[in-house]
Amino acid sequence: MSVHSGLRSPLRSYGPRCGRRTVRPISAPYRCSPEGSSTSATGRRSTSKGPCRRATGSVANRTSTGTSWTAAAPGGGRAVEVGCGLGLGCALALEEYGPAAITGIDIHPQQLQRAREANSPLLEAQPHRLRFVLGAAEDLPLGDAEFDCLYSVEAAQHFPDLSAFAREAARVLRPGGRVAVTSFFSVGGAPESAERLAGLLDSFASGLDIARPVSRLADALTEAGFADVRVASIGPQVWPGWDRWLARLWEPGTWPRNFLAAWEQQILDYYLVTATRP
Repeated sequence: MSVHSGLRSPLRSYGPRCGRRTVRPISAPYRCSPEGSSTSATGRRSTSKGPCRRATGSVANRTSTGTSWTAAAPGGGRAVEVGCGLGLGCALALEEYGPAAITGIDIHPQQLQRAREANSPLLEAQPHRLRFVLGAAEDLPLGDAEFDCLYSVEAAQHFPDLSAFAREAARVLRPGGRVAVTSFFSVGGAPESAERLAGLLDSFASGLDIARPVSRLADALTEAGFADVRVASIGPQVWPGWDRWLARLWEPGTWPRNFLAAWEQQILDYYLVTATRP
């Protein structure tokens, strides 16, 4: 979850971080303000830490990061997070799940600088266990068969090419390695889901988030040679806590509060997708 131009969610802030896409600017309610502000005309509430800060202690973040990590690497090993943002999810995984090492990948240099600053004590104390690297999801600057697991938390909705991401995941994982992705996708079979999501959520209207069913990612992983591809909804564990976090920052009726409505209308859900490299 990265922070540079606007609130992304309780899990991470928005930004075209993980793919080479050009999108028009997000509308005003998603812009970051300096730390500490009163409720504005857009409906954003004040916060002493600023609306763009990733809520690392939120139920949603811990649920998604923990679910991804447990699914991808129950036995530890070397891990890579694609779309790491501020790197706080990497730090959480190191603290709670004990991998040998984690590499965080993000496409924005300024985000990586913030990640290094935010995690400077950990980088100084354990430089062999954590590093941050500039790169895109579709062209990972990593060696072949370098990792035991690859995970991504709420970034895949930005990836312009899921097939390229899946091929890169297969390349950098060793045989037997695991991939786990948690993110939101449109619900398969929902009529006119793209148009309805664009009407509810500025991030879809702007093109920042891409409306597509989770089956696109599952199919891409299968085509890339992964086995045991599984998809599970974790929406009930994410969306209510997500909206409670947003309620601290945004008034009812502002567009970020419509994520919960999109889930309730069964046009958007949050998924865990896992697979194994043979």
